[in-house]
Amino acid sequence: MSTTANSGLYTELRKRQRAIEGRIARYRAKIADSERELEECLEMLQLFPRTYPVLTLPNEITTEIFLYSNLPSLMGRESTPNPHYAPMLLLHVCRAWRAIAIATPRLWANLWLDFSCLPSRFFEAENLDKFLAEYVVRLGACPLSLKLTGYFQSEEIEDDGKRLVASIFHQLSSRLEVLNLVTEIDYYREHHSHFPLLRKLTVGFPHYTDESDLIGLDERPIQTFSAAPQRQLYLFNKAIPSHFAILWETLTVFTGEELLSRDCVEVLRLAPSITKCIFESEINMHADFPTLTHPNLKSTNGSEALIRFVTFPALQDLEVYADDMNDVQLLKFISRSASTLLKLSTTDVSLQSLHAMSILTHLHLYAPNSNYLSGPSGFLTMLNRTLNPGFLPQLQTLEFEDCKPFVNVHFANVLSSRAVAQDGAAKLRSFRQIWSRSQFHALRVDYTEYIAYLFEELAEDGMEIYIGLPRRYVSSIALISIPVGNHCGYKLFSFSQSFPFQLA
Repeated sequence: MSTTANSGLYTELRKRQRAIEGRIARYRAKIADSERELEECLEMLQLFPRTYPVLTLPNEITTEIFLYSNLPSLMGRESTPNPHYAPMLLLHVCRAWRAIAIATPRLWANLWLDFSCLPSRFFEAENLDKFLAEYVVRLGACPLSLKLTGYFQSEEIEDDGKRLVASIFHQLSSRLEVLNLVTEIDYYREHHSHFPLLRKLTVGFPHYTDESDLIGLDERPIQTFSAAPQRQLYLFNKAIPSHFAILWETLTVFTGEELLSRDCVEVLRLAPSITKCIFESEINMHADFPTLTHPNLKSTNGSEALIRFVTFPALQDLEVYADDMNDVQLLKFISRSASTLLKLSTTDVSLQSLHAMSILTHLHLYAPNSNYLSGPSGFLTMLNRTLNPGFLPQLQTLEFEDCKPFVNVHFANVLSSRAVAQDGAAKLRSFRQIWSRSQFHALRVDYTEYIAYLFEELAEDGMEIYIGLPRRYVSSIALISIPVGNHCGYKLFSFSQSFPFQLA
C-alpha cells in the first residue's frame, strides 16, 4: 500500500475517533444531567412516607379484594392450609396484609381439609391443634363451612384418622354451619358430637368402599350426628338413611343418590317437616308399600315406583319422568296431589294429565318428541289459546330442553296467542327452546321476515325468549343456513343473545 493511501486512511480514522469521542462526551453529559435529576427526585421522595400504592387503599376495599380472591361462594372453592393459595398466602405478603386478612372472619368461613393431599406433619398433634386454634380465632363470630375428604395413605398413621376427626370436631363442631364429609367409615366418631349451628350436612363414603363394610351399619348406625339439628341432608356415594342416626324431625330438605324405593318412602315417613325431597337414581326393588300422605312436601321428583303410593296435598313443584309411567297411575297421583301444583318438569306427559293441572304456572319439557309437539292434536295445538282457551290457563313459563330446533309460523302464532292476559288467564312471560347438541349438525331454521316480526313484537311486549344451544356451549357466532324472503343464504346468527334474533 502506498504512503499516500496510508496517509488518507490514517486521516479518516482520526476523524472517526474524534466523532465517536464527541458522541461519548455528549452522552456522558446527558447521563450526568440525568443523574443529577434522579438525585433531586430521590431527595424529594424522602419527604414522603415509604409505601406501596396498593397499601394506600382503604382497608375496606382491600378486604373486599381479599374476599373476591377466595371466591368460596361463587367458584365453589374452599380455603386450604396450603400457603401457596389464598387466604393463607395473604398472611405471608406483608405485615399490613396479614393484619387485614386475620381481621376478616369471612375470609376463613370455608375450609377444606383433604387427608390425602396434606403432608403427614400437618396431622401431628401439636401442628394440627395449633392450626385449628388459630383458625378459630381468625373465624371470629362467623359460622364455618367445613369439607373433610380423603384418607391416610400411610399405614403408620392410618389409625390417626379417628384421632384427627375427633380433634377437628372437638375444636370446630360448635362453629359448624355446613359440613361435607367424605371419608373412611372407621374415621367417624363412635359417639355423637355437639353441632348446635349445623344446618346443612352432606355425607358419603369413598367410592372404593366395600359393600361388606356397610352391612353392619343398618343395625348399628353411625351416631356422630344423632343430636345435630341440621335442616338439610344430602346422602351420596353409597350412604343411605339407615346408615346414620339422624334427627329426622328437624329436616326440611333431603337429597339422596342411588336409593331404593323403600328408602325414599322411609325418608318421607321419618321426616314429616320436609318441604323439598330429591331422589337421584331411584331404584325400584320393592313394588309394594303402604300408602303414605305427606302434608308438608312442596317440591320433589320420582318415578312410578314412588308416586303410586304417596299423596302430597301441598305439592307445588314436581319433576317426574312421565315416559316411564303408566298414564293411569300418573292421573291418579295428579288427582290426589296436583290441586296445588305450580311447576312441572317432565318428558312427554299426556295431554290428559296436563288438562288436570289447571293452576300450573311453569312447565319444563325435557327432550320432547317431535310428534308430541306437532300435529292437529299435539301439544302446541292444544297450547294455542285461540283454539283451546281452557288448556293450562295460568301458564307463565314454558321451556323445551334438549329438543330438535323448530322455529316456524305455527310455533310463533302459539306464543302470540299467549302474549296477553285475558278472562282470568295469565300471560306467558318466558319461553326457552334449548336445542340438543346432537341435532346441531342438522340445524335448519325457517326464519322468515314474518316470523322475525312476530318474535320482535313478543320481545317488545316484555316476553323473555331464548332459542338456541345451552348458554354454556355458546362461545361464538355460528354460521347457519336461514331462508330470508325468496333467497336461501348463509347469515351470521348470534345464539348468545335472547330474541329478537340478531342477523349480521
